[in-house]
Amino acid sequence: MRLLYLLSLLVPVVLSNPELTTSQGRLRGRVLNSRNGRKYFAFNSIPYGQPPVANLRFMPPLPAKNWTGTLDATKASPICYQWDYAKSIAKGQEDCLYLNVYTPKISNLSLPVMIYIYGGGFKVGDAGPAESSQYFMDEDVVLVIPNYRLDRLGFFSLEDEIIPGNMGLKDQALALEWVRKEITAFGGNPDLITVFGNSAGGASAHYLCSAPRLSGQIKGCISQSGVGGAAAWALSRPGEARAAGLKIVKALGCPKNEILSCLQHKSAEEVSDVTLIPANEKGARPTPVIEPPSDHAIITSWPPKKNDFPWIAGTTADEGMLFTGHTLRLKNQSDVVERIFDRFTTREPNLILAGRKFGTEAFFLYPTLEALKHHNGPKYFYIFDYIGGPSYYEILLNKNLNITGVSHHDDFPYLFYMPNKFKPEGWPGPKDILVSQTLIKIWVAFAKEHLRNPTIMKQHTKYIEIAKEDLNNEKYKTSLHASHCMIFSFNNGKVILEDEYYAKANVLMQMRFDGHLGFPGGLVDEGETPEEAVTREMEEEMAMDRQKLKISAEVMGIMRIPLYTMIDGYRGFPAFLDNCFIGNSKEQLIYTLILKGIMTKEEIDKSLEAKPS
Repeated sequence: MRLLYLLSLLVPVVLSNPELTTSQGRLRGRVLNSRNGRKYFAFNSIPYGQPPVANLRFMPPLPAKNWTGTLDATKASPICYQWDYAKSIAKGQEDCLYLNVYTPKISNLSLPVMIYIYGGGFKVGDAGPAESSQYFMDEDVVLVIPNYRLDRLGFFSLEDEIIPGNMGLKDQALALEWVRKEITAFGGNPDLITVFGNSAGGASAHYLCSAPRLSGQIKGCISQSGVGGAAAWALSRPGEARAAGLKIVKALGCPKNEILSCLQHKSAEEVSDVTLIPANEKGARPTPVIEPPSDHAIITSWPPKKNDFPWIAGTTADEGMLFTGHTLRLKNQSDVVERIFDRFTTREPNLILAGRKFGTEAFFLYPTLEALKHHNGPKYFYIFDYIGGPSYYEILLNKNLNITGVSHHDDFPYLFYMPNKFKPEGWPGPKDILVSQTLIKIWVAFAKEHLRNPTIMKQHTKYIEIAKEDLNNEKYKTSLHASHCMIFSFNNGKVILEDEYYAKANVLMQMRFDGHLGFPGGLVDEGETPEEAVTREMEEEMAMDRQKLKISAEVMGIMRIPLYTMIDGYRGFPAFLDNCFIGNSKEQLIYTLILKGIMTKEEIDKSLEAKPS
């Protein structure tokens, strides 16, 4: 009896502390419960790369070294160094190249593997707590979530061979290589890997799947609310990162012939100091770049040459809601802007709704459709349109704006359990759980078969609309870009306009009218009121009486309109089309103008053929 009693005590210990062996060494994990009560195994804080510190900072990551003994894989992975915007403090550490593995069974099952890349604008984010994986563990799939370098430590670039950039993407690629080598020990199939992510993670997944040096290693890609390149926020324009980087180098006092060594000897706090360069400077926000070709390079050209992989890409219905907290604030709003808008425009009744629509289409919907349009492999476009608990934007903004919609990131809590961030009263209810299970089943079905058998797509897709191939459906088109205007000023992360003269200039430089495509531009002449200036600009540049225009206006702090455009054709219109206005291609802009009825194809062709007199 005594022996049996001891055995009964030992069995739970063995089950709660599973051990397995990889080529790096032995490690010990723990057992958790899935949403439906299924036991699964969690292995956290597994090193996949050497600490990118000292002479490894800004360098491609090196594989982690082997260890002796048994590694404790029950603790949370350390997060990468980043700025906590809520608390205005730095957190995390540079030694952060660790990943988490979750698997329903430790055996030779050869399960499909899903690698999740978290979002956060390439600036913030982490692999999350172990419990976040519980929804996926109701399915037969192995889930891997790596941490990767962020912000300047992950995406600083001089666009040269010394500091080419994209360190964070190279971390992700090394994590992929680790999975290929080690995942069989966790019951996974190294030849059946799908990479997926949200926002910047979705763009990262797109980059990894498109990288020539990773060809054949990834079977499928899922980009949620973010794609590479086609989204202006996801790829720096050539030269911008270098120009900003050299200013940062100068501010840190690094000599030109010792830039890398100097930066490697600075503290993380010094390198990441946000005051080194104005936030609104081009290239100040570290993002992926097109880098010189090398054995480690991820993005050497864009659009990608490799684009035949199976791909799901899509958005939430109202992505822009998350960005409507930064609406325009003016000290002299009633004295400057109100007079102009009250006299010359019919207001959008709700500026937050206007911002939501614009942000959705400019930042996410159009770039996603554009990227899918040029993709040669199997492709599926989706819109997540389920309104469940409080929107994620309310959590981030810490306020209820009484706006109903499906914000950027609102699909995330249906994929991952968020005990500390998303726990509204009464959520999740039965319908929420059904939507969550359906979304996960679709993602896992894609990971297993890449939707060669689309049966799952026909089940419970009321709130997750997926279109195969037919991206020309009018439902997914947008005419918004050709019918709205905005005002924008950005200063150190806060949308403000301190000076009335500057406010007037902004109004004139960045107003946009529908009815006729026109961008009145220029400064207010001395002794001229803003109203007089608007009238003059309209008469001079468009030969139009303002009374003949049907005008709608939106005021928000989302994106700067880069130039004004005249309807006479040769002075501004061709430049407008060639300048990728808010990230759109020339073809997209022409399509929108025709769809909206602003210009006919004949008028556009005539304008493009016109020459300066």
